[in-house]
Amino acid sequence: MTKEPRGRWLLGAGAIGLVLVLVFVALSREPVQLDASSPEGVVQRYLQAISDRDHEAAFDYLDPDSYEGCDPSDLARNAPDEPFSASMQEGEEYSSERAFVEVTIRFGNGGGPFGDGWSQYESFQLVAGADSWLITDEAWPYFGWDCRKDI
Repeated sequence: MTKEPRGRWLLGAGAIGLVLVLVFVALSREPVQLDASSPEGVVQRYLQAISDRDHEAAFDYLDPDSYEGCDPSDLARNAPDEPFSASMQEGEEYSSERAFVEVTIRFGNGGGPFGDGWSQYESFQLVAGADSWLITDEAWPYFGWDCRKDI
């Protein structure tokens, strides 16, 4: 009977430890903050404000012309109660006045054999404002129909 060399055992334990450290680092990283002056950065901050239930901050990212008659309470009333995450998709289209940002929004944890969550695709349309990009059209979560006085 021969003994396993001690070096092999230490090498295996070190490799397992390295994998555990890499997994921990990957799971604990904060999302990359996109440039606040870009359309993607505006959508990211808007969605983060909704996630944080800071509906006043989220409302500030909306084009006032598109949401005339609305206020942050209208947004809050239609915002999701459950946690969500979002990821940017490829294929943003730009001009000097308009941009489209495509996002997948995921709800639930996605665990289990078939996943416990669900996702939806959303396209945000933005217009260039005086100081920054503003979300226009009917942005997720859809609420403009619920607050407009002129309809």
